Amino acid sequence: MNLSAKSTIFFLFFLLLYISCDESSEVGLELEDQDNSLEAKYIDIPLTASNIFLDSVRTDYGSLIFGQYDNPVFGKTKAIGYSQFSPEIISPDVVTTDLSIQPADSSILDSIKLFLSYSYIHGEEFDQEQEVSVRLIEDTLFSSAIYLSSKTIPLVTNKAPVGFTRFTVDKPGDTLLTIPLTMNYGNILLDLARQGVSDREIRESTKGIAFEPGVNNKLILGFDLSNEFSRIVLYYHNSVDDTVSNQYRLRFDSPLSKHYSNYSTDRSASTLSSVEIKNLNEFSINDKIYWQSGSGIYPMIDLSGFTNFIDTAKNVILNKVELSMGPVDNSGKKYINPPNTAIYYFAKEDNNINSSGIETTPMSNVILKDNAYYGQDEDPAYYAYDSLISHTYKGTSTIFFQDLAMKKYDVKKVVVFPSKPSTFNQAIIDKAKFRLKVFYSKL
Repeated sequence: MNLSAKSTIFFLFFLLLYISCDESSEVGLELEDQDNSLEAKYIDIPLTASNIFLDSVRTDYGSLIFGQYDNPVFGKTKAIGYSQFSPEIISPDVVTTDLSIQPADSSILDSIKLFLSYSYIHGEEFDQEQEVSVRLIEDTLFSSAIYLSSKTIPLVTNKAPVGFTRFTVDKPGDTLLTIPLTMNYGNILLDLARQGVSDREIRESTKGIAFEPGVNNKLILGFDLSNEFSRIVLYYHNSVDDTVSNQYRLRFDSPLSKHYSNYSTDRSASTLSSVEIKNLNEFSINDKIYWQSGSGIYPMIDLSGFTNFIDTAKNVILNKVELSMGPVDNSGKKYINPPNTAIYYFAKEDNNINSSGIETTPMSNVILKDNAYYGQDEDPAYYAYDSLISHTYKGTSTIFFQDLAMKKYDVKKVVVFPSKPSTFNQAIIDKAKFRLKVFYSKL
């Protein structure tokens, strides 16, 4: 449909909306003027919801996720983060005295440290000591590949870790995790730097590193690898008699450097232990709907309640359609937050979603913002979570439901995703709290 045709339909839609909602009436109430041919009404439609399990989520963009958390509802999850690195590049146009300087043949290593900037915390026991081991990986990561949370890469376990530290995350103003690396590993990197090898050769030589949590860890953490302070720093001086300390830095955010996280979840002692968990499996339990994208648990909403209403009512004009989920069961746990937003992806017959088509043809795969149906940008509708008052996800998607009523889409169910699928934010909602409010005019 061209832009001119879309604009005409858009104008007619709002003209009808204006006619049906004049000063003598309110949406949802009978019109006082009995001679008016349009009758404004309202209906609250309960929607059937269930859960679906999707066995993996993409984790090779955004934060690097690491850690372990035992959740009584969703299970015990372990996250191992993998990353490559490249030499820091400073543009010649940038005037700074803070330079990463390539070592000379005579350079001597003083120490090597790895710094990671915190971006995400999931858990409660901040005062508990956590552990991280930095290990080498056996396989190379490929910059052009897509990495999912189910992907496992072998670690080099027959050798000691190249880095280790114990830490807590509740120190005021503590924004960086600092991990000392071994001198042996530092000298390997220093030797590569002395040779002036290319980025590609460094990635092929080192393959990458993995961040493995300790067996008693109780938090899942996210690290922002694009932060300027997330890096590996080799501290060195240039000769035995030279006391000047220099830095050679390696970054994780090069376009050719890859990172991702592997997730594994044990549900044997969780609320969901009685459910057969397999990919694309739909299930219901305890009159609750569960949501934790990182462990593969998503709400799925059946839209047949709306289509049944349309088939029965006939000859209606939709003035406003509001979809809501909630309120969320608020556990009161400060750092076990619900996802910030909800996005509704079309489910196929096998309960899967067309993940590859979301970026290329979003209109055929996801509910869009109302104005996106008539503009150039096909942006998904982001239903924000109201954490202060209603504790619900609520938003208006009138145009989508109007098109659904007109049979432009054959969408029977939608799967609810968060805007950041690779995290472990969670929500529990009563099955009866999935509703569709339809304000319409009857011809």
